[in-house]
Amino acid sequence: VNVEKGVFKITPINSQFFDKIGQGHYLLAPFETPPYYRITYNVEQFDVASLFESFLEDTVLTGRMDLNLDMHFSGHNWLEMRQTLDGHIHLEGEDLTLYGLDLDKVIERFKRSQRFTFTDLGAVVLMGPAGILVTKGSQYASILILNPGEESHVLKLSSDWQFDDGLVNLKDVAFTTEKNRMAAKGLINLVADTLGVQVALLNEEGCSIY
Repeated sequence: VNVEKGVFKITPINSQFFDKIGQGHYLLAPFETPPYYRITYNVEQFDVASLFESFLEDTVLTGRMDLNLDMHFSGHNWLEMRQTLDGHIHLEGEDLTLYGLDLDKVIERFKRSQRFTFTDLGAVVLMGPAGILVTKGSQYASILILNPGEESHVLKLSSDWQFDDGLVNLKDVAFTTEKNRMAAKGLINLVADTLGVQVALLNEEGCSIY
């Protein structure tokens, strides 16, 4: 811990993110006007299942992912902090298993009817396995635990979220199953608690077909 003029810089020597050692530091300036804070953290190949064990009884997602996080904000309370939230979160993983939902089945059903039920919308529009990791995880994960016998093999996912004064910009959010590729873009407003997201089903060249 390094302290200079009331600003604390904390560098964990042996910081463990679930089962993997990560690197980062925390900057806290609680006596400034307004107080400000910054968190940076990087960890490679952490166990995704361990992430959900902290708030769910059921295993929703297994596999390993990389996390890169750099967030800073200021304020005296959560509302002020949300309004000043800046930075980014990047998650990337390969060979993941999503339990309780067959994404390819949901997508094929959409292809036939070009309509979503609310459950389909919650499961797929929220970027499949990526969305439940970086949003209100326990709420969205509960949507996915629908059919205990179903599962999805996610070959690869990338989830890049940019934060700017409480607005979350989905810069690069996509996942690939054995049969389909899906991507999303749009904004989530943390202050107003609203979202406007477009979701696309892609062909092999990465062009939108739905």
